[in-house]
Amino acid sequence: MLQVCQSISRFTQLVFVHGLLWRRSCCEAALNEGTRILNGYTWLAKAVMPLNANGWAVVPKVHMLKHFMVDMQTFLRDADSDVLFLSPLAFTNEMGEDIIGTICRLSRRADARTMQSMVLTLYLTKACIVHSRWKSRSSVPG
Repeated sequence: MLQVCQSISRFTQLVFVHGLLWRRSCCEAALNEGTRILNGYTWLAKAVMPLNANGWAVVPKVHMLKHFMVDMQTFLRDADSDVLFLSPLAFTNEMGEDIIGTICRLSRRADARTMQSMVLTLYLTKACIVHSRWKSRSSVPG
């Protein structure tokens, strides 16, 4: 269990430290850690099954990790050495979950009769303010 958790930690660091496009060596390192995670996780799931415990059940996120591993293996096998690999973070929905939570909180504070227009107005107002602050701090023209 410790080895699986350590591999998860290393894999997470690799994924979040690198940018959106990975070099071949970064992809190989992530593939090695991901393979350790999947092998260890599968072993743990099999080991706890006779105990009627599902602490290591194969959940959709683990299944998705396997798809990332297959994509990385295919990339490393087929791609030229100067081609970059698209990070798995390009397909995450963490920001989507944050937006859903924000919208839900706003909708609970609005009157049911005007909820849709009020939530949209409040959300777009906040987005405009955040964008204006970002634009004033960045060196992006326009």
